[in-house]
Amino acid sequence: MNLSTAARFAQSKRSGHKKSVGAQRSSLIAQYISESLVMTILSVVLSLIIVWMLLPQFNIITDKKITLHLNDPQLLMWLGGITLFTGIVAGSYPALYLSGFRPAAVLKGEVRGSWGELWARKGLVGFQFLLSVILIVSVLVIYRQIDYVQTQNLGYTKEHLIQFPIEGKVESGRETFLKEVRRMPGVVSASSIGSSLLGRNSNTSGLEWDGKNPEDNILFENVGANYELLETLGVKMAEGRMYSEEYGSDTTKIIFNEAAIRVMNLENPIGKTIKLWGEYDLQIIGVVKDFHFQSLHDAVNPLFFRLYPNDTWNIMIRLEAGKEKETLAALDKFYRDFNPGFTFEYQFQDQEYAKQYAAEQRVASLSFTLLPWPF
Repeated sequence: MNLSTAARFAQSKRSGHKKSVGAQRSSLIAQYISESLVMTILSVVLSLIIVWMLLPQFNIITDKKITLHLNDPQLLMWLGGITLFTGIVAGSYPALYLSGFRPAAVLKGEVRGSWGELWARKGLVGFQFLLSVILIVSVLVIYRQIDYVQTQNLGYTKEHLIQFPIEGKVESGRETFLKEVRRMPGVVSASSIGSSLLGRNSNTSGLEWDGKNPEDNILFENVGANYELLETLGVKMAEGRMYSEEYGSDTTKIIFNEAAIRVMNLENPIGKTIKLWGEYDLQIIGVVKDFHFQSLHDAVNPLFFRLYPNDTWNIMIRLEAGKEKETLAALDKFYRDFNPGFTFEYQFQDQEYAKQYAAEQRVASLSFTLLPWPF
């Protein structure tokens, strides 16, 4: 429509010449509609060729298996219907508008643009501009979101941190295994945890404390911990202390995060006692600063660490930066010697964390192709 109305002067002269030699308005309308339909059909054919060429790469980016079946009757019916609708609508306004000029006025150059034509063209241009703005803003928002996910401080250090499941001989010799690993060159620290830090793994509402509303049913993430776990994760203490063998057995102690203290409405929590599952009296010795153990789509939920090595199922090891390759090779050899019959299958925490946002990454990859310049 834009191109046709923009070329109004040339097209109106052509219409005037045809009318002056006897052409009817209906034949001119049919001509403009047919030209629009031909242009639309050519556009559809070209788009199908482009889709066919780019579909394999699109499937790689989106992790999809989309195929183009041009022998599908339903697809052909929709394609034909959309083509016909687009061609008629796109050609209707120019056809009705240009075919209505009087031949004498056209040939004398007396045809002037109307306010209706002006507003129609401005409306079409404005609509196209609006779509462009929406697309560009959407891409920028996606870019900001992905950048936020990649750079946001989670409250613990996910880089250079590996985890793998406790199985085989490691389960029965957990402490011996960790003791030997901590001595290895390139290992900063090591511990075990009853969580993956990639979502909610185990939660409970079985906590009681002074001042609790009996009607409250608050879910706390229950994380089994071993000594040196908090140091290995790199979490920060808001107050109190971490678990330490220097204080004797800490199995009757508990550590909460700030979100838990807030929902419990506890003031000066260090030293206070809570009851777990109606039978364990545990003293609060520390409060860790909030950290994200779930996706950033979720708010930080209440959490507590309980020193209970037998309730841990993942080994966490922090590697020295720059020495990952040789340290992993040494760990692989030691693991196979210590745990015969099992392979050393580890995951880097930052890579596992990134997998939670695979969909966002794919959308970002596709969206960036819309931009004519880098951001």
